Amino acid sequence: MMRTCKKRAHVTRILIVLFILLPAFLIFFVQHGHAAPKWPERLVIAAPSAGTTNYMIAVGMSEVIKKCTPIKIVQVLPLGGPTVWGPMMKSDQVDLAIQSGANTIDLFLGQGEFTKMGPIPVRTLIGGHSFPLMFHTIPDKNIKTIADLKNKVVYTTMMGQPMFLQIAQAQLASAGLTIKDLKASSTMPSVAQATNQLIEGRIDAFIYPVVSVSVHQINQAKGECQFVNLTSEQADYVAKRNPGYYKAVVPAGKYANKKEMRYAIAFQTCLHIRANLDQDVAYELTKILLEKHNEWVGAHPQAKDWGLDKAPVTIATEPYHPGAIKYYKEKKLWTKEVAEHEEAMTKQLKKR
Repeated sequence: MMRTCKKRAHVTRILIVLFILLPAFLIFFVQHGHAAPKWPERLVIAAPSAGTTNYMIAVGMSEVIKKCTPIKIVQVLPLGGPTVWGPMMKSDQVDLAIQSGANTIDLFLGQGEFTKMGPIPVRTLIGGHSFPLMFHTIPDKNIKTIADLKNKVVYTTMMGQPMFLQIAQAQLASAGLTIKDLKASSTMPSVAQATNQLIEGRIDAFIYPVVSVSVHQINQAKGECQFVNLTSEQADYVAKRNPGYYKAVVPAGKYANKKEMRYAIAFQTCLHIRANLDQDVAYELTKILLEKHNEWVGAHPQAKDWGLDKAPVTIATEPYHPGAIKYYKEKKLWTKEVAEHEEAMTKQLKKR
């Protein structure tokens, strides 16, 4: 009888302790715990054409996602620009996309080239490497300033990539020119073909992100790949009218360029995600890709400009996915400036 009483008393004490501690456990779980992610069976990543910088980085990311998540199929599709993958993301056919953050601001808001398409539910996951977006030329053409492009043959756009024409027009406008002031303006078939045609003298210039491969090729063939620099005032003119772009001074050698680029118009490439993807999946993808960066940094030389110690949180893009925001707040990378940018962008969307 006495043993039974002691046992009951012992059980009672345990229940009392559990009753006292249970609320604390629940609070801790709510604050620090994560629900099990609703992993999709298949994940589709949209990228530019095969062999490009962003395509190769996307492939590197996909390998880490395959390794570190239960997702059965991870595909990188060379879909080109957001005019192609934007509608596919809206219909849940594309989950992630690697693209200029500046370009996806217009996609998010449904403005500019995306007006007819309307706003696309896209959010940012991770900010990555930056590129100058400049007119390329060669010494033979004697093009030193934006004004010198008048009456020249220039590639100003690329299929599926409205950012090229947008910034070409803005840079020309900074010197009081329009597309009509060029002798000819056309769509480049690919950067490889544009590079070859510039070397052969069939065009005078083309606008494209400054990538080392093309610059090396032009340097070898023509002595130097030259860039049509803007004045500080012209760069400010372009950046002010095109959210997501900014004025930059690029040191010699950064992209195999032989001289400093002063002043360049630059943008940041980001990894984007469809807005309705599960918040816990977005959180885990952000965490995996940043904390396992060393496993995909070898995908391309520009991959070194991604990572927690670079600029994963940026205002040069559309708002972030809530899952990504949760991760960045835990890492204390979420700033007041970014929060204010998010709020302003969201208000702008609601007005449309």
